[in-house]
Amino acid sequence: MKQLKQWLFCIGIWVIGITMIGWLSDAGAQEIVQAPDNPAYLQFVNVVKAKPAQVQTIGRIPAPVDMTHLKGRGVELNLASALPSTYDSREHNRVSPIRDQGKFGTCWAHAALGALECSLMPGESYSFSPHHMVSQSGFDSGYDDGGNMYMAIAYLVRWTGPVLESEDPYPTSLKNQSGPVAQKHIQNVVILPPRTNSTDNNHIKNAIMQYGALDIDSMYADDSQHWDPSKSAMYYNGTDKAGHSLNVIGWDDNFSAANFVQTPPGDGAFLMKDASGTGFGSMGGFYYISYYDTVIGYDEIAAFYDAEAVTNFGDIYQYDPYGLVGRWGYDTTVAYAANMFNPTASSSLKAVGFYAVDLNMSYDIDIYTGCSTNDPRSGVLRTSKSGILANAGFYTIKLASPVNITAGERFSVVLRLAASSVTNPIPVEYAKDGYTSKATADPGQSFLSADGTTWTDATTKDKTANVCLKAYSGGGVPLRLDIKANGSDGPITVTPNDPVAINISIDPGDRNGQLADWWIAAKTPFAQPVDWCSYVLSTGWLPGIYPYVQAGVLPVGSLEVLNSPLPLGNYTFYFALDDPDGKLAGPWWGIDSVDVKVE
Repeated sequence: MKQLKQWLFCIGIWVIGITMIGWLSDAGAQEIVQAPDNPAYLQFVNVVKAKPAQVQTIGRIPAPVDMTHLKGRGVELNLASALPSTYDSREHNRVSPIRDQGKFGTCWAHAALGALECSLMPGESYSFSPHHMVSQSGFDSGYDDGGNMYMAIAYLVRWTGPVLESEDPYPTSLKNQSGPVAQKHIQNVVILPPRTNSTDNNHIKNAIMQYGALDIDSMYADDSQHWDPSKSAMYYNGTDKAGHSLNVIGWDDNFSAANFVQTPPGDGAFLMKDASGTGFGSMGGFYYISYYDTVIGYDEIAAFYDAEAVTNFGDIYQYDPYGLVGRWGYDTTVAYAANMFNPTASSSLKAVGFYAVDLNMSYDIDIYTGCSTNDPRSGVLRTSKSGILANAGFYTIKLASPVNITAGERFSVVLRLAASSVTNPIPVEYAKDGYTSKATADPGQSFLSADGTTWTDATTKDKTANVCLKAYSGGGVPLRLDIKANGSDGPITVTPNDPVAINISIDPGDRNGQLADWWIAAKTPFAQPVDWCSYVLSTGWLPGIYPYVQAGVLPVGSLEVLNSPLPLGNYTFYFALDDPDGKLAGPWWGIDSVDVKVE
């Protein structure tokens, strides 16, 4: 009986233990929470479903991601201490020509590309194709159904565009044209806080002075109650939501309230660049909107400003062609995300890109290589980077040091985001009917975590979901190593009496100054322990494998490491650089060799 009681007691402890393990497992893998959709988007969808004929827009529709927490926070930004009472980007040669969108609902594309064109001036002058942005956006909305700045951001940061207007002109053909190539790589986009009232304008003014033009929302109120064409003055004081996107390029604090059809409470107006043609109004297509307008700048404002040469990176790793659709997390301001990629070519990983959904958002980036399936931290930690982003937007963060990635070897980008005011900070793409219904995902791509240790595959929450987290490799100026025998890349053949001169050289490219292990070695025709020999700084040639030096990569025109006859046999001399860990294990930053035959 005593043994039976002991046995039953053990069984009870075992059951309790198994139950507790289950509880702990459930606690470790917390449930992912999806932030609510943008209220304006939900209202728009309901109106479209109920009374589609009542939807009034000439191109701007709300986005599903809720960013209303940014409203009124422009005062938190680092602003200029004094602003002029008037400013006009045209006077600084920072405004591209007026376009005409005609009858189509494409203002969102004109506004985004107009802001981008202005940001490049006066140094560079481009005319980009709104037709290409609209026809190649990939979103569910048709050519005339409108869009928003988040759709424009997605198109640009995935490198589909911008393409030249001359290569895909507007709107001569409504055919999809995928042939033109991007002229720039957009790596950063600032999303500014919406206004809260008629005087909440300083952050907008500062951004105009910095970027030349902004993409901003408004109401296209060209009726006689709100628009005076003779004075190019527009003032809407109704309750409708924004239905138009255009560019704000300046302001005039003293623009008289008497210039508007209906008199606003005070003076002051923004200077606008629209896509309504040069015949709109009396200022060649430019016009003013009152500070007291009840729509302008109360929803979406962005600066499309950082356009880099297309040679900045060679490859982009991404799973989110439609970009930011929603925010996920764990009902806290901090969450972790990770994407795992399996490269098809060896290269050098240089940067990471993601959306910041709050002001003053801190980030921590870790890069791992050699990862196993479904575990983002299972590989070797190669580099880390931390920082704080003052504005919301999309940002590309260059790594502290490039990381070599090898074809067929999985690597991961692990991201910790800490928001300053909002929960669920992880930017996510997923299929949403009528908006991004073509979005897809596969298990093993994107992961979320509450603590950075226990990970949940994003597809367990939504089978179409991926984290908006990109990685960039290649491009720039590559590291070049060279090793020569008697001035030749080889192979060369000499006699035992001929001296063999081995020289190395380095063009560091983007690796200049980065710490590395330098290896200068020779495979000889002899048996161990001299089958391999290494050249070591201040010592010379030694049997075995040793680094020449661990030092920063610097330009080397020509450094002689051997000048002597060699015994009979076949030799291969190597010059290589890899990670500074004292181990000959790669991945190689660069490697070169030369063969010498002595007979």
